[in-house]
Amino acid sequence: MRIFILFIVALTLASASKAASTVKDIMSAYDLLEDAKRQGGETYAPDVMKEAQFFYEQAERELKNGNDERAEEFRLISETRSKTAISISRKKIYENELQVIKSQIDETNAIKKNYEGELRKNVTRLEEIKEKLAISQDRMLSSALDTLEKASGKINAAEDVSAQDFNSRALDEARQTYSMAEESLTLSEYQKSIELGEKAIALAEIAYEQSKTKFELRTSIIDKVSSIYGAKAEPTKGGIKVNLHGVFAPSGTTILFDALPSLDALASVLSGYSNLSVTIEGYATEQKSEEENIKLGETQAETVKNYLISKGLSSQRFKVMSAGLGVQEGVKEDSCIEVVIHLFELSNT
Repeated sequence: MRIFILFIVALTLASASKAASTVKDIMSAYDLLEDAKRQGGETYAPDVMKEAQFFYEQAERELKNGNDERAEEFRLISETRSKTAISISRKKIYENELQVIKSQIDETNAIKKNYEGELRKNVTRLEEIKEKLAISQDRMLSSALDTLEKASGKINAAEDVSAQDFNSRALDEARQTYSMAEESLTLSEYQKSIELGEKAIALAEIAYEQSKTKFELRTSIIDKVSSIYGAKAEPTKGGIKVNLHGVFAPSGTTILFDALPSLDALASVLSGYSNLSVTIEGYATEQKSEEENIKLGETQAETVKNYLISKGLSSQRFKVMSAGLGVQEGVKEDSCIEVVIHLFELSNT
């Protein structure tokens, strides 16, 4: 009897222990089911989750009814379904993440491709710009060379009309500016060279225009004076120098008869240019002292001036000087009268 009671007690304890284990397993199945839900099982594996939920509920029902073995079977099925749902969910999540990454990669590749396309376009544009710049530089170089050539021609034209005599300042500035333009060209500063070249052209044109009239006037007067007997005409800076020999006898102060036609012709030439001033200088070599020669030269110059005035020329035009012997550079070998016709108007003298 005692042995039977112990057996019953042991059996009862074993059943209680087994029941406690079954309850614990049921709770574990519940936790697994909830974990499957948290991991998206209802979204990614809804059918499997329904089965897991169903078998879990069956396990609970059988456990309440005391059917532990049946409850254990349903629990195991529920856990298997929950694990399956978790696997499916993880796979779907990974696939989605992979798809996102792939999309990002595709987007990155598309952006890269777009950038590469833009880069190629920019490189092409850059090459086109370089080509245009090269063409532009060649054109500017050609333009600079043309400008310098034109400036050189204008300067030469100004020199041909003796601009150095009549407007040396403008001509000198034109030459200096031209040199600066050449220097800029050697430094490949084409735009600056063009600007300086154009400035040199403008200065040379001013020198040319302002000198041309006076040059033509001087040339005309020289041609007329050169035809006078005994007269030698040559250009000077700003005027004309006329040397007359044989106007006076040695140490004389009276104009020789043979010289009168020449003085008359000179007066005729001067009358055609009434706005030009005239300087008369006498060079005497007959006297023994320089002082005497200066005095004699001044008297002779004054005599010539008075004669020209008697021919109708204004006294306001004349200025008398005496150089005497050896006073001026280039000593005269014999006595002469030097008449300087200034090509600047009286108002400017």
